[in-house]
Amino acid sequence: MNQKGFSLIEIMVVIAIISILSAIAIPGYQGYMQKAAITDVLQTLLPYKNNIEICAFNKGALTSCHSGNENIPNDIKGKYLKTIEAKSGIITFEADKNLSGLSATLTPTVSTDGSPFKWQVVCESDDDKLKTLCENTFIF
Repeated sequence: MNQKGFSLIEIMVVIAIISILSAIAIPGYQGYMQKAAITDVLQTLLPYKNNIEICAFNKGALTSCHSGNENIPNDIKGKYLKTIEAKSGIITFEADKNLSGLSATLTPTVSTDGSPFKWQVVCESDDDKLKTLCENTFIF
């Protein structure tokens, strides 16, 4: 009897190899997706940040630098943002989708000696990797 095809052992070896490759590739892929998402959030935040700096320069203080005032955007819709708001120069946001559970507060410090703005960034998340990614991305 001459049969053609794969033996059970050969099929099991192929399944084992595919399982090992999947176990390695999926977490790496998820990490890349989070990096791309946090970069998208950064691009969404830049108009807020830049216009708050201009507002503080023009007004001499941050008290009137709110969303919707002084060319500061009002609730720009981002692909990965649930909410975003600027109040007295302080930007707060909550992320969504791949960045679910991440929130951050960006607080500006106006220098008195003419040096550039300093931004203090506080990221909050239950996922330590996501929190670290946020802290390493939002460096101004």
